[in-house]
Amino acid sequence: MSQKNGARGHTIEPVPYSGEQEEFSVDMTDEEVCDKLMDDHGDIRFYKVLEWCLPRFGDLSDKVLWDWQAERMHE
Repeated sequence: MSQKNGARGHTIEPVPYSGEQEEFSVDMTDEEVCDKLMDDHGDIRFYKVLEWCLPRFGDLSDKVLWDWQAERMHE
């Protein structure tokens, strides 16, 4: 890693939010919340929320980032 003025790496500026609303919204129906984010007890699981937020790759919309990366590492 290169150093400049004793600092490691480089500074990354945040991407400004350019949406119309003050807060962003999630495009998910109540049924999708129940099916994809809740466990058998009706609790929303944090790991399921994070997994749902991952980008999707390939022809299948089910293929999350981790699966896509794992396939590439085995090639």
